[in-house]
Amino acid sequence: RSCRCRSIGSFFLFLSMMRLIHVLQAIVIAFLLARRGLRKKSLSKSGALAAVVVAVLTWSAAPRFGLVLIAFYLSGSFVTKIGAKHKIKLDANATECGERNAWQVLSCSFPATLLALIYRISCGDDTLCTNNHCSNLQTAFVAFFACCAGDTFASELGILAKSVPFLVTAPWRCVPPGTNGGITIAGTLASILGGTFIGLVYGLFGFTLTRDSDCRVFPTICALSVLGSLAGFVGSLLDSIIGATCQQTLYDQNKNCIAAEDYGGNYTQNGVGNPHEIVSGRPWLSNHAVNLVSSVATAALGPRLFRVFLSRFFSVS
Repeated sequence: RSCRCRSIGSFFLFLSMMRLIHVLQAIVIAFLLARRGLRKKSLSKSGALAAVVVAVLTWSAAPRFGLVLIAFYLSGSFVTKIGAKHKIKLDANATECGERNAWQVLSCSFPATLLALIYRISCGDDTLCTNNHCSNLQTAFVAFFACCAGDTFASELGILAKSVPFLVTAPWRCVPPGTNGGITIAGTLASILGGTFIGLVYGLFGFTLTRDSDCRVFPTICALSVLGSLAGFVGSLLDSIIGATCQQTLYDQNKNCIAAEDYGGNYTQNGVGNPHEIVSGRPWLSNHAVNLVSSVATAALGPRLFRVFLSRFFSVS
């Protein structure tokens, strides 16, 4: 009973650290987004439930964190629908509306939600200018979503490129569009665009919502945008390398497209005596696991990317 009381007390202490207005905003916005996702068929029922949980927690930590999450979700849904009918012909995993389940939602959001909550607990109110610890949490948060956005943009737009993809681990080898680890110049540029978008959104909303008078706003926004570009590129490249080696891609010779992968990382069978052709990789990780590993690794690299490539050019604190 005493353990239960301490747990309840800790929970209410946590809630007291969140601003009530932020929590109320988060609940309303989360349910509106989930309803939209169900109506547009961009979220399954489990995906909508997961989206409500991460949206409430992320926005409650600070509205800027929540707005970046929403920007990632909306932009990802937008690029997924571009050329959707053509993508279905190339990749059996593609859907016209890009419906995402709970695993897809959580693998591309929950680690960032934890970063946002840690920031709230250890750093307090959101601000553009922070100490090293809080700055590291912010850059890790930006790097995480920049990786996710970069990978989404690269996957959804790169598959539409007219050029033939090549395998990232074997650049001399051409592979079918939709192959895990297959990259094109257009897809690489799209990954940089997606990451830049996340960094820019985080910087602009930071200026709008915090209005720190002692912070150099323009250099901060520029630095975050460049950080997003780097994280989008590095994260997408890392995702491609892991996908090319640890995620198996099979080609359906009957349908002339990449074979469909189920949620456990296994591929559907194409009939007895008619196996799929192995294009690349080993059947060790599912697509969700690859996304999770690459995005978490990029988040961990985020603070270092900032210090090595940007701190000498942008003095933001």
